[in-house]
Amino acid sequence: MKKISYSSLAWLVSCLMLVIAACWYPKWVKPGPEVTISWDVSGYYWYLPTYLIYQDPQEMAFRDSILEKYSPSWGFYQAYPYEGHYVMKYSMGLALQYLPAFAAGHIWALCSDYPADGFSLPYQVAIHWGSLLVAFLGLWLLRGNLRRYFRDEVAALVILLIGIGTNYFNYASVDAALTHNYLFTLYALLIWLSIRWHEKPDRRYALGIGLVVGLAALTRPTDIIAGLIPLLWGWDGWRARLALLRRRWPDLGIAALAALAVGALQLMYWKSVTGEWVVYSYQEQGFSFLNPHVVDVFFSYKKGWLVYTPLMAFSIGGLLFLWRRKALFWVVFLFFLLNTWVVSSWDVWWYGGSFGQRAMVQSYALLAFPMAALVEAGWKRWWSRVLLLPAFAFGIALNLFQTWQAHLGGLDPENMNKAYYWRIFFNTDVTKEDQLLMDSGVMPFRNRRLGETVFFRDFETPGPDSVQVSRDTAFSGSYSLKIEPLSRSVFYSFPFSAGENNADGVHLSARFFGYKKEWDMWKMGQLHVAFVRSGQTIYDNQVRVPRVMESRHWVLVGADFRFPGTEFDEVRVYFDNLSEVKTVYIDDLKVELVSGK
Repeated sequence: MKKISYSSLAWLVSCLMLVIAACWYPKWVKPGPEVTISWDVSGYYWYLPTYLIYQDPQEMAFRDSILEKYSPSWGFYQAYPYEGHYVMKYSMGLALQYLPAFAAGHIWALCSDYPADGFSLPYQVAIHWGSLLVAFLGLWLLRGNLRRYFRDEVAALVILLIGIGTNYFNYASVDAALTHNYLFTLYALLIWLSIRWHEKPDRRYALGIGLVVGLAALTRPTDIIAGLIPLLWGWDGWRARLALLRRRWPDLGIAALAALAVGALQLMYWKSVTGEWVVYSYQEQGFSFLNPHVVDVFFSYKKGWLVYTPLMAFSIGGLLFLWRRKALFWVVFLFFLLNTWVVSSWDVWWYGGSFGQRAMVQSYALLAFPMAALVEAGWKRWWSRVLLLPAFAFGIALNLFQTWQAHLGGLDPENMNKAYYWRIFFNTDVTKEDQLLMDSGVMPFRNRRLGETVFFRDFETPGPDSVQVSRDTAFSGSYSLKIEPLSRSVFYSFPFSAGENNADGVHLSARFFGYKKEWDMWKMGQLHVAFVRSGQTIYDNQVRVPRVMESRHWVLVGADFRFPGTEFDEVRVYFDNLSEVKTVYIDDLKVELVSGK
């Protein structure tokens, strides 16, 4: 009996981990916008029910009933009015790939008591588990691609590192229905086809290459750069490559026509709903190619690629070892440079709510090769293995822990910063108060000591805020400060000089109450502290109070603010209520000195 290979075992382990993660956080049964077909996934998916169930691509009159019943997102941003009709924001490539799973879900719904409306449980289950099968295929293709160039044990370790040690793990299990899982598999398939075409040029492979490149671009238009992979694979110099392309120009033409045929589907959709062949559906969002956010994309605490997926640093370092295999080096290196530039040039460079830098995930199918080159070189000496194994183990442990945090443990999908990152680093007990660090960005004091109270207002005595003082409710006494929607409290100010006190900052606290909590982060009320010199604000910081509030309960909210590095002579405190409908009450507003490192 033939023994199972190391790489096959690694593939099985990775697939098992993906299933465990999916079942640990089963999105197909989650409520509202946490369900599988929600947010951006629903944006790619809307094509299917629109055309195949409701046959209403122009008006989408059914959308309001779906939004009311299933709440796949807060508001309907996935399509927008254009020339009297609705047009989808996202291209249709992912909808085409969802089609087999959608068909299975639709048949299930028709044969059961579930509504056959495109969003009930059968569709959610089918799309999620269909996406998992796509992930299994992608990892299997990766295995085969690596084994063409590297030993079986090297391929096995790389499959484990990428499969469970990077944010691919999240996007192939919990968030498997997003584009990145599907694109990873398309990239792996494109590499498989490119290897075979260059080994034995054949029009069937050329047709496959064109269809895959076209589908990748139809899924995310920027992934048209995947076309570089077959063009540069097995690089043997400009002259030899141009000679090959001239000799096989019919294959090149077949691939180009196939890619254009796939892309034409989007043009026909735009023409049918808007009367225009080409529509820029992302509206105000775009690229700044002359000002890419490379440093932020790689190293920021907000969404830095190597901060949240540090194992990919071994792939970058592996380019040095891949240099010996020039046939692989140039395609990986040039694609990496171009892809980094494109990803970093998108104005919303953090790509919305996500775990880590998700726009890089599909490129792992190619970046696996320099990682394998590094592993191969590192396994030749015992001392390098001693160095690499703990680093690999740490990277896998960090990724698994932060994947848990991203869904249940406090890692925010869009508002991370240095202070909050280190506060929750390998921390299983993240409190609501910790989340205020996402707003202030102030590193917590070590050896923290509270000192003198330098300001206190309980709103029981007359003051400059008498118009805003109310008897509706109070935490202590009979009065509190009432801040109506879209209004600001008066400034509470007092003279202060940091040099006259043995303190490093102030602790600002108050009791807050609301009959209903504001959930929209951008409309949350903000408690501000400002440091002023000669009437001019030199530093202003804030925390979003509703992060820790509860409806119909008085809650104590407090945060530390360090003194700015420049002199000031006054401190001001105020509250901005940015909510359009929700009133906030404040009581026992206090400022205390705080010291520590």
